[in-house]
Amino acid sequence: MTYTLRPITDADFDFLFALHEVALGEHVRAIWGWDPAFQLDFFRKQFRRVPASVVIVDGVDSGMVCIEHLADRVYLNGIELHPRVQRRGIGAALVRGVIEAAAARGLPATLRVFKINVGARRLYQRLGFAIVGENETHYDMRCG
Repeated sequence: MTYTLRPITDADFDFLFALHEVALGEHVRAIWGWDPAFQLDFFRKQFRRVPASVVIVDGVDSGMVCIEHLADRVYLNGIELHPRVQRRGIGAALVRGVIEAAAARGLPATLRVFKINVGARRLYQRLGFAIVGENETHYDMRCG
């Protein structure tokens, strides 16, 4: 599966908020519930806090990936794909890119995943990530 990336812009806000709900809403609902006003306000405060890219598949905006290149690691801050493009190898390719970017700098790749998001956790483990910490809702994972 081929995809391209482009930096997010302010014009992507509505698309990205809708994507967030469709991609991760079930997990948020299961843990905290989904209060639309709270979620919109929280998303607005986080929007463009760190650089992110829109994932384009077959010419259609279909996801988001946020990667932070820190001094001591490369942090996969977020990855969300619309269900219509999930299970097509795109997520794995994006994660591999993070691992490769980290390895090129001699650093580990890290991420945080909802404990209840078993599918994502399995993908990360298959790609070489291991659980290195946890809190009530998330696992911290590291590769390299």
